[in-house]
Amino acid sequence: MKPISFIFAVGCLLACLLKGQALVAQQIDPNIDRPTSVYSYYGLGDMANTKFAFSRAMGNIGASLRTPYNINFDNPASYTALAFSTYEVGIGGHRTSTENGIISNKSGDMSVGYLALAFPITKFWGSAAGIMPYSRTSYDIFKNDSLADIGEVKYTYIGDGTLYRVFWGNGFRYKTFSAGVNVSYLFGTTDKSITANYIGLRENFDSTGYIFDTRFNDISQHKGWVAGVGLQWQPQIKEGDKPLYLTVGLSAELGSSLHISRATYWQRFLAGSPWDTELYNRSYGNTSQSLPATYKGGVGLLGKNWRLHLEAQQRLNHVFGTQGEAVWKDNWRISFGGSTFPEKNNSSFFKNISYRFGGYYDQGALQISGVDLPEYGITFGAGMPLSKRGVSQLNVAFEGGQKGSTEKNLYQDSFFRFAIGLTLNDIWFLKRKYD
Repeated sequence: MKPISFIFAVGCLLACLLKGQALVAQQIDPNIDRPTSVYSYYGLGDMANTKFAFSRAMGNIGASLRTPYNINFDNPASYTALAFSTYEVGIGGHRTSTENGIISNKSGDMSVGYLALAFPITKFWGSAAGIMPYSRTSYDIFKNDSLADIGEVKYTYIGDGTLYRVFWGNGFRYKTFSAGVNVSYLFGTTDKSITANYIGLRENFDSTGYIFDTRFNDISQHKGWVAGVGLQWQPQIKEGDKPLYLTVGLSAELGSSLHISRATYWQRFLAGSPWDTELYNRSYGNTSQSLPATYKGGVGLLGKNWRLHLEAQQRLNHVFGTQGEAVWKDNWRISFGGSTFPEKNNSSFFKNISYRFGGYYDQGALQISGVDLPEYGITFGAGMPLSKRGVSQLNVAFEGGQKGSTEKNLYQDSFFRFAIGLTLNDIWFLKRKYD
C-alpha cells in the first residue's frame, strides 16, 4: 500500500470541493464557539445590511425615507433633506441558533457596523461619506465521506473575511424633487480552506509509518467600484395644523464587478505536529466576479408626529451563477415600517423618545437542491434624545426572525439581531452675525 499516492489522488478532489458543494451532507460542529454563518460559504458571503440603526428598527426601509436628522445611504437623494451636519456611528451584533433537524449550534458576534458623516452644503445640495461592511464570510463546517482504498475522510471547510465599502455621495434638490448618486470603493480579503483528514488510512496503516493530512488554501484580495443612484419626490398633500407629506422613492445600486487577486497553495502535515508542514504547488492569479444590481422602490406618508412606509426590492443575484447544487436566483423583498416621534418643546425625557417598528419578507437569494431559503423578521426600536433639543439621539434597533429551511437536512437560522447607533447633529458653516 502506498498511502501517499492516495493522498495526492484525494488532493486533486479538493479543488473541486472548493468550487462549490451543497450543504446537504455537511455539518456544523456543535462544540465550535466562533461565529458561523453556514450560507456564507457561497458567493461573496452574507451581504451586509446597509441601513443605520434608525431605519433598521423600521423594517430596514430606505428608498422612501427622508429625515433632517439621519443619514440614509440607501437613497442618496435623501441627503437633500439634511438640516444639520450629522455624524453617525453604530455597532451591530446577533445571537443565532442554527439547526437542521439533527444537530444544532448557537453562535454570536458583535462588530462595528458603520461610520458616516453628512452635511448640507446649500439649501439644495447635501453630501455624505462613510465606511461600512459590504459582505462577510464566516463558516466552520465539516463533511464525512468514504473513498475506495482510503476509507473514511473528514473534510473541514473554514472561511473568514470581510469586504468593506468606502462611499461618497451627493444629493441635489429642485422644488419637491431630489436626485442623488453614491460612489463606493470595495476592498477586503477572504481566506478559505479545505482540510482532508484521512481517518481510514490512519486506522489501517502500519503504526511505524506516517500519514500526512492535506489542506488547500485560497486567499483572495478583492477590490472594485460600484455606483448607486436615487430619486425622491415629496409633495405636501395636506396643509394646516396637521400637515401630511407623501414621499415616493426609487433607488438602484448598479451592477459592477470585483477584481480578485488569488493566492492558492497546498499543505501536507502530520496531525498534531505543526513542525512537519510542507507547502507546495503555490500559484497566483487574477480573476473577476460580477456584482448583482439591486433595485428598490417605496412610498411613505409623513404626518406631524408619525410616519409609515411600504417598500419593495429586487436583487439580480443570477450573476453569481451556480455552485454545485446551489443556484443563485433573483429575489424579491417586501418591507414595511413606521415610527411615532415627539412634538417639539417637550420637557420630559420620556416624551422625547421616538418609537419604531416594522417587518419584512425576503424570498432568499439561494436555492439548494431545489429548496428555497427565505428570510423574514420583525423589527422594533427607539430613539432617545441626548440633549434637551432632542436632535442628537441614541438609536437602538432589534430584529427577530428566521432564515433558511430544514428541508432535505439543510440549515435554518433563528436569529436575534441588534444595532446601537449614535447620531450627533450640529450646525456647520453657519454665518454668524454680530452687532
